[in-house]
Parts: sequence; structure tokens; C-alpha cells
Amino acid sequence: MEKRDRTALAVMAERVAQRNRRETDGFSALIGSYQQIMSQLHYLSTQNQRMHTADIMGTTDKTIQMKDEQLMQLQKRIYDMEGVGKGMEKEMHGLRYVAYINHIPLACRRLTTHRRRRREELNRQRLRAELAEQEAEDFRRRVRDLEHQLIEKSKMMMQELMLDPSNQPSLDNTSNNTTNARHPTTSLVSSSSAADVTMLQHGKCIRAHATEVNSVCFSGSGKVAFTASSDGTVRAWDSFTCQAKADYRGLGMSQPLICVRVSEDGELVLGTGCDRICQVWRVGTGRIAHTLLGHKGKVYAAEFMLDGSPEVLTGGADRSIRVWDVSNGRNLKTFSCRWVHVQ
Repeated sequence: MEKRDRTALAVMAERVAQRNRRETDGFSALIGSYQQIMSQLHYLSTQNQRMHTADIMGTTDKTIQMKDEQLMQLQKRIYDMEGVGKGMEKEMHGLRYVAYINHIPLACRRLTTHRRRRREELNRQRLRAELAEQEAEDFRRRVRDLEHQLIEKSKMMMQELMLDPSNQPSLDNTSNNTTNARHPTTSLVSSSSAADVTMLQHGKCIRAHATEVNSVCFSGSGKVAFTASSDGTVRAWDSFTCQAKADYRGLGMSQPLICVRVSEDGELVLGTGCDRICQVWRVGTGRIAHTLLGHKGKVYAAEFMLDGSPEVLTGGADRSIRVWDVSNGRNLKTFSCRWVHVQ
């Protein structure tokens, strides 16, 4: 659109220039004609004076009559030329007025072009503001969705806590820390107590770590189980053969790990602990993908989103729930809470 406007303005400018050249040529012709007429008037006046001098010196009556006739003709020609000169002056005045009128629309067109450009710039600014507002609204909607998912997850956890008696603390041994994890596709259930992990369906008890096992979870396919221990490591197990597959340890993570969770696609595993650090490892390579920093106390719980998105939720002793993007390690949102329930 701007290129078309520039082309149209160039064509209009060329037309105005051509018209100005024609008007200038007309002015030049009128001035030349006027000068010619003035020269002829001067010549006729000179001739008239000469004839008058000749009459004074004495001539015959016939010569006087001829001179009078010539004088009358000359006076008539002078009168006609004066009329032509006045007409030319009037025409020149009209041309000057036309030139002035033509100059006004050009200035108006320039002002209109400037205003149109300002209006287009304002429209672009308004469009950018609308896009920014739309992006902000999308972000707010996503935050609301995350809050809704968090509330639903909390309700489910509370219901499971109230309905599953195995999650209630034992009266016989209240000092024994027990956590359960259910297989996603079969009835296989694992439980941890002290340093042991028990596959209840197989009836196998694994000496998983040298110290307490604080958390157990299964991958989305159910083929791998992950355990988090107070020795600061996350260990991967074949959920059917109960053989250890890999160990995951973070840099500078000497404090106990409290929670372990794996992403829905089974590509990432997350461990949280007492040192306020959340480590994200890549399953298979064991390399650290990201270190999530921001909590001011122990990080008790974590959970990946179920819709395949890269977000993960963490809850800590600082009474905050944080939303992270594990694809880049950024903290997207922080919710302040009066309490955090840990299952």
C-alpha cells in the first residue's frame, strides 16, 4: 500500500511540474508580447512626433491631410495595442491566481499525506497494543487453567488420603515413613519403608538405597519405577524384574530427597529435597537438564502436568506453590498458600 501511494504521489508531482512549466512558458510568451507592443508604441510615438514636426515646418494641404490620416491610423493602432496590453495584463493576473490556487492544493496534499502517515503509525501502534493485550489474556487464561488443575489435583489427593487406609499413619509404628505408588496400567503397587521398596504384586522386597526411601513413582508406560532417598539420589528400577537401571545425582545435592516425579512421556525425572533445589534429569542419559531455583525452604511435593505440557508444579515449606517450565527452567508463576498438603 505504501509503494502504491508513493507511485501516485510521484505521478501527481510530475503532473503539477508539467502544468507549472506550461504556465511559465505562457508567462514568458505574454511578457515577450507585451515588450513587443511597448516597442511598437514607442516607435509609433516617435513617428507621430516626427510627423508633427514636419507639419509645423510647413507642408501642402494634401500632405497635411495624408499626415492626419496616418496620425489617426497610428492613434487607432496605439489604442488597439493598449487594449491588447491591458488584456494581456489581465490574463497574466489570472495566470498568477491560477498558479497560487494550484500551489494551495499541493500544500494540502502534503499535509494530508503527513496526516495519513501519522494515522497509519497510530493504527500500527494500536495493533501492537491489541496483540500484547491478547498475549497477556492468553497467559492469564493459562494461569487460571493451571490454578484449576492444581485445585482438582489437591481435591483428588485429599480424597485418596481419606479413602485409602494404607495412607493413614500406623498406630503400631508411627516412626516408619511409608509411601505408595500405583502402576498406571496394571494392579502393581509399590511401597517404601525405611530403605526398602516392596513390589506388592510380585511379593518382592528390594534393598533400594542405603538410607530411607522417601518417594516412589512409576513412568507413564509403567516399565520403570523411580525412588528418591535420603542419600540424595534418584534410582531407576525395572518394575517387573526389580533390577536397578540408573542412578541420578545432582551437583551439590547432599541433602535428602523428599519427592520424585517423572514426566508423562517418560523423558524427564524430577527430584526435590531439603536443600531448596529441584533437579530435572534426562532419563537415559542421566544428565541434568535444568536446576529449578526459587523456593526458600524444603520442597516437599512436585507434579508434572497431565496434558503433555512442559509445566511442573512444586510445593515447599515456604508456603508457596510454583509453576515451572522444564523446557527452559523458568519460574512461570508463584502462588502463596497458608498451608501445603503433602501426601
